[in-house]
Amino acid sequence: MRKGFGNMPEVPRQYNCIIRRTGIRVTKLSVDSTTLRVFRRVLLYYATVAFLVAAGQVYFERISLTRSMEAEIAAMARNFQPTLGNAIWNLDPQQVGAAAMGIVQNRYVSQVVIADKHDALVLTVSRDPDSGELVRNNRRPATEPTDRRKDYPLLSPMASGGKEIGTLSIYMDQDAIVRQLARGGIAIFLNTSLMALILSAVLMFFGSAYIARPIKALTDGVSRVSLATLGREPLAIDTAGNRELGQLQESFNALAQRLAETIASENKARKEIQEAQHAAQSLTLARELAEESSRMLHEILDNNPLPTFVLDTEHRVTHWNRACETILRIPKDAIIGTRDAWRAFHAEPRPVLADVVMRGDMERNAELEALYKGKCRRSDIVGDGYEAEDWFPSLERWLYFTAAPIRDAEGRIVGAIETLQDITARKQAEASIQEALKQQRELNAMKSQFVSMTSHEFRTPLATILSSAELLHYYNERMPPEERQEVVCAIETAVKRMTSMLEGILVIGRAEAGHLEFKPGPVRIKEACRRMAEESARAAGDEKFARLDYAADFQAETMMLDGALLGHILGNLLANAYKYSPENGTVSCRIEGDVEHLRIQVSDTGIGIPAADMPHVFDTFHRGGNVGNIPGTGLGMAIVKRAVDLHGGSITVESTAGMGAHFRIELPATAA
Repeated sequence: MRKGFGNMPEVPRQYNCIIRRTGIRVTKLSVDSTTLRVFRRVLLYYATVAFLVAAGQVYFERISLTRSMEAEIAAMARNFQPTLGNAIWNLDPQQVGAAAMGIVQNRYVSQVVIADKHDALVLTVSRDPDSGELVRNNRRPATEPTDRRKDYPLLSPMASGGKEIGTLSIYMDQDAIVRQLARGGIAIFLNTSLMALILSAVLMFFGSAYIARPIKALTDGVSRVSLATLGREPLAIDTAGNRELGQLQESFNALAQRLAETIASENKARKEIQEAQHAAQSLTLARELAEESSRMLHEILDNNPLPTFVLDTEHRVTHWNRACETILRIPKDAIIGTRDAWRAFHAEPRPVLADVVMRGDMERNAELEALYKGKCRRSDIVGDGYEAEDWFPSLERWLYFTAAPIRDAEGRIVGAIETLQDITARKQAEASIQEALKQQRELNAMKSQFVSMTSHEFRTPLATILSSAELLHYYNERMPPEERQEVVCAIETAVKRMTSMLEGILVIGRAEAGHLEFKPGPVRIKEACRRMAEESARAAGDEKFARLDYAADFQAETMMLDGALLGHILGNLLANAYKYSPENGTVSCRIEGDVEHLRIQVSDTGIGIPAADMPHVFDTFHRGGNVGNIPGTGLGMAIVKRAVDLHGGSITVESTAGMGAHFRIELPATAA
């Protein structure tokens, strides 16, 4: 078929011979080239203006991004200033390092320098531009680009006057702005260019119509011609004295007359043929479009990086892309056509989210609540969609999944689509952050307990030493020898107590830092245990008058143990037993040694351990809620636990408040 003039009906090919026999010559019409030149210039000018506007938008976008980055970094610095001030004041490099690592995680930060006022503590953390890894140094950077650096003062705790004690220097990553600006700039230039093309096309269309008005008048007249009027109503328009248009009009009328006569004789037969051909073409085109749409849908879903599957209204799986095969570990050939989408997620049959979203409102809401227990919510992005996240033990993954119904042109639901995202790494990161925060809080609590304990426990012996020293200073010559000896003994007792506390603090410090070593060697077990028990009894004799019930049974004279750690174990167990026993009470110590194990049992008849404190018996600085005014540091049982762990042994405790406590220890030991 050959297309006619304007909206004129198409002319069959067999009529071309009739046109040739008429001898009428048809001249082609074209728009004046002047119109094209004018609109090319319009397009060029508008493109220039659009480029300048886009450049201005990019410039102001850069200013906005820079301000946003500076505001974000300033807010982050304000959040970290109190923590870093406390860390600098306490000279705590671990807390300083943790804070610096947290600041460098910001996408706009390339380097962080934290230093106290006298450079006694300096830490530099920077991001390697090539690998992205974080690099730590205990010195300032060699070169400091001050144009990208922001300094924030670090103040001491308010209890110390709030003076400036250090500086937090944050170096901004300008490349991050350039990368973000590049992505936004491309979108701005594309949008502006598209608008320029559209506006120029509109201007060219209307301008061409105005410039080519005489030709438009002829084409409008031709467009009004139809088969019903062909040859009956001659074309009659005002050519405004244009001779060429007048000749063209006459030629068209003559041609139309001859065509009308020929078409009238063959129109009836050709009409039936055309209708049949049109119906066949429409059917073929519809089938091809349906096949092409289905093929493109399969391609889009199959190449989608997100795991995606589709269900029909019978809840059969119709699509299962490659990402689903990878993440859910079920090939598409084994799942498509079945109603078993649940197999990828659950051990027993149950509806997946895509099954539920196809229900009615009341039925759907009730089933969502029953299946997901409030963990499912409406999607803010996908209309009629729902989203949820959950842990799937069979996959050992956290998944975030979204499902929405699929509707046809009339709005009827014809299926549902569900997409999945693996958020296991994000959940693990959240758990790590929560664990780090928990450890930080425990560390802060431990520090507070340590400060409180040391200030309280050291005050009493220091007061004893000071008062005794004042007595000796002012009344030494007038004091009887017996009283002078008592004062000196009081000083010695206080010093021993302070020394014991310091030794316990040092031991637990080495244990926490991983520096408490296990050095087994031959120990004459019978003599060592007897000596340790007697020393503990003598050490507690000045404060308590409990009786020691000691019994030992050894199958070997010498055993391979760490003598120092064994001393910490027996010494602290017996010291606690004496300390918390009443006067004239009984402390029991039973020791058994065979060729492979050493077993120690220590019991007392003292105040016991409340049930609420039992889980924390071996925690550092923890003391029972019923100790009252009995002095102590809360380190003894923590030292015992670490010494037992270094031996690879075990320790158990049984106690009831007011009924004493019973400790059992078993250490692996080889007879030497």
